[in-house]
Amino acid sequence: MAEQDSTIRFRLNGEVSTFDINKLMFAEVREIERVTGESLKQNMKMLKDGWIGPMQSLVWIAFRRTTPGVKFSDYDNVAISDVEFLDEDENPMTAPDEGDGTDAAPFGGADVPSS
Repeated sequence: MAEQDSTIRFRLNGEVSTFDINKLMFAEVREIERVTGESLKQNMKMLKDGWIGPMQSLVWIAFRRTTPGVKFSDYDNVAISDVEFLDEDENPMTAPDEGDGTDAAPFGGADVPSS
């Protein structure tokens, strides 16, 4: 079985953030679950289906790593279009209906955590 990429890459305000979903810290997962009210597994499914809460939580966790003290609510007024998900070469990903038919899941088609 081929190993799937679990890396999320995105750009916000010119700053690129990259992290591996499988390397989230326990505390980060608890924070994601706290702010969204859903398990990590459910958040990953919801993200794949285009839900915004999981997207905001991942943006928040990524930037919290480099900017301690940043709050989830600090991203409430960020336009969705300002978050640009990137491929492994840091090129913008296209939505499946406007590109070449490939899946533009922001976490690269990574396996959804089983628990």
